Amino acid sequence: MTNDKASEQPDLPILRQSLDFDHRYPCPVCRYGQIEGLFLVDAFSCGFCRHIFTVDLPHQYLRLEDTAAPLQWRWTGDRWVSARSVVTEESLLLLWGFGLAFVLVPTALVWLANHTFPPLPNPDGGGTSFPLLWTGLTFLSHSSIVGWFCLEYYQIPLYLMLKLYIQRLFQPVFSR
Repeated sequence: MTNDKASEQPDLPILRQSLDFDHRYPCPVCRYGQIEGLFLVDAFSCGFCRHIFTVDLPHQYLRLEDTAAPLQWRWTGDRWVSARSVVTEESLLLLWGFGLAFVLVPTALVWLANHTFPPLPNPDGGGTSFPLLWTGLTFLSHSSIVGWFCLEYYQIPLYLMLKLYIQRLFQPVFSR
């Protein structure tokens, strides 16, 4: 009779157990949902963030398959550890350099154009702050693009939760 009660309890996080398709594990991407094996497929999926993962059971690796980023994790028996062997320190430094250049070069060009060719003075005294506004908007727009790429690559849990909340909020509107 105690075995029946144990089978009725919800799945709790597995502690010190090898990775297999019969159990649930915490999702390494959103860290909120749980991943479980898909029926008739050697893969896992998360019920919250809806990501699909393939599994290398002998080596205890999990790979995210529905994104361009080559994200992998290794199961230690109680938690996921990043197995990022694709991104080296040099390539990460190069990516951050390109991101910084993408933000600073256009902003510097707009600022230089504004100071090389200043606006004509307005007799009413207004309109002289437009070049500063344009420079600020250039900086903010390029920074937001780089920030969005970083959020998509690193899959920050708060960003994922907000993204999924917005998708679920507008899903009935777009399904008509």
